[in-house]
Amino acid sequence: MGDEVSDGCTVAAALDAAGCERVAVKSGDKPIAALWHVFRPQDADRIRSFVDKVRLLITLIVVIEVVIVAYQLGQLHNVIC
Repeated sequence: MGDEVSDGCTVAAALDAAGCERVAVKSGDKPIAALWHVFRPQDADRIRSFVDKVRLLITLIVVIEVVIVAYQLGQLHNVIC
């Protein structure tokens, strides 16, 4: 049930049909899972750039929140110096 998409085919079949690259994960000789590379390898630099931008944005948000809390507590001079 949770492994199906709307047309009734399995997620695995849908990923295979979409041309996603399958990588088998094995424990000894037995396959225990399969992973798919959903993004094209040539998009790796763009994805990495996006993740870096998100990381920077999160860092800026945290810094802004620290400054706001410090201001509210009257301790802004301790944060800036």
